Formats: sequence, C-alpha cells, structure tokens
Amino acid sequence: MLPWLGKRRKHKGNRDIWLRTELEILQVAEVLGPHEPRYRREKRWEWVIGDSEGLSLDLTRDRTQPSADVDLQILRCDLGNFGQGLIALIEEKIESIAIGEIEHGVWVDPEE
Repeated sequence: MLPWLGKRRKHKGNRDIWLRTELEILQVAEVLGPHEPRYRREKRWEWVIGDSEGLSLDLTRDRTQPSADVDLQILRCDLGNFGQGLIALIEEKIESIAIGEIEHGVWVDPEE
C-alpha cells in the first residue's frame, strides 16, 4: 500500500488536494490533463500518475465504494507542497466536477 493512504486529513501545509466527484478517476485525469497518464489499480485502491503543470501528479482513490462517496486525493509524486498559485490553477480545473468543497492540506497519521 502507498504510504500516504489510509490516513485522515489535517490542514497543515499544502501537500494534498482532495475532492469528491461522481466521475471515474480516468475522467478526472482528463479534466486535469496530465501528459501520458498511467492507470493502476489493486483490490482496494486505484490511481493515475502523470505529468501536469511541470509536476508529476498522483490521483488516488478507494475503488471499493461509489466514486461520489470517497475522497479523490491529488498529490505531487515528490510529496512536496503545492504553492498557492498551483492550488488555484488545479481548483479552477476541477471546480465544475467537484461535489462540495475542494480542500487542501496534509494527510497525517491519526496518532499524531
């Protein structure tokens, strides 16, 4: 399992962006427009990795539940923080497909 999955979110920094959407993960990737997206899945998780806006981005979601019922997480593959300008650009691209708020912060271990 990828190290950042299965954790709760807490606003501290801007390493992750998450939203809920009814779209399938590959449809969300089309909206973001990464170059040559690569799709993978396992029993529980699915993800798309591709280069967009000069960064390698990872879109990740639990695929065992309906799409609209789980958060879709967008993060940088280098686990760096998104700058405010990049957050605004990504939010602009995904605002029309989001259900509710688009949030950003850092996913942390519940014991922290």
